[in-house]
Formats: sequence, structure tokens, C-alpha cells
Amino acid sequence: VNFPDVERAEWVNKILNHMWPYIGEYVEKILRESVEPTVRASLPATLQSFKFSKIDLGDIPPRVGGVKVYSKLRRDEIYMDLELNYSSDSRIEVSVKGVTAGIKDLR
Repeated sequence: VNFPDVERAEWVNKILNHMWPYIGEYVEKILRESVEPTVRASLPATLQSFKFSKIDLGDIPPRVGGVKVYSKLRRDEIYMDLELNYSSDSRIEVSVKGVTAGIKDLR
């Protein structure tokens, strides 16, 4: 089905595909340096051993199916509908007191 007001965004998918390994490294850095200490600080003393034991966004980047931009709005606003598909081979694990839990193959 082709909707005339929805644009294809294959160029965005090409950029995401090339950037995905670097995005994975950046996300890992944010999770380890910002999120992990914040979560650890908010937990009770008995759970202070919280850490990300594995962070891998995988090799499959998200895909943008289409974009619809709404232009009849205020000058300083942009509204978009973005069709985003993410069926990944990612794996993120956390461990607390020797117990490991995680997310695998996010869809």
C-alpha cells in the first residue's frame, strides 16, 4: 500500500546501518557510566552490586519504514509520524548479588 503523504526513508536506513556499531558503543558507554551508577545509588544497600554484565545491541539496526511530517503547525515545532521496526539480535544482561537477568532478541 502506498500512502502519498508518507515518505520512504531508505537513506536513513543506510545511515543507521553504517552507524550501528558506533551507536552500540555509545549506548554501552552511557549505560555503564551514567545509568549503572544512578540505578546503583537508588537501590538499597543490599542490592548495590547492580551492574550491566553484558551490553550488545547486535548487528541488526532498526529500520525506518516511512515518515510523515505535519507542516501546518507553529513555526518552532515539527511533528512527525515515524514507522520504526526493530527486530534485533541484541543482548543486555544485568546482575545483582550473583543473579543474572536480561533481554535477548528484542522485537
